[in-house]
Amino acid sequence: MSKNTLILQQLEQLVPNNPQWYELCQAYKNAVTLQALVLTAWRLGLWLARTMVR
Repeated sequence: MSKNTLILQQLEQLVPNNPQWYELCQAYKNAVTLQALVLTAWRLGLWLARTMVR
């Protein structure tokens, strides 16, 4: 099992029933370049921070 797969599984479990979160996790899973990974990780963090503040 790769490191990215483990991270993705843990991320998906944080908010298991939210379609928007699932979509972001899938974007992370499908990212192939470093730029895409960084952008998607940033979007995941931003979404999670907004959700926690609300």
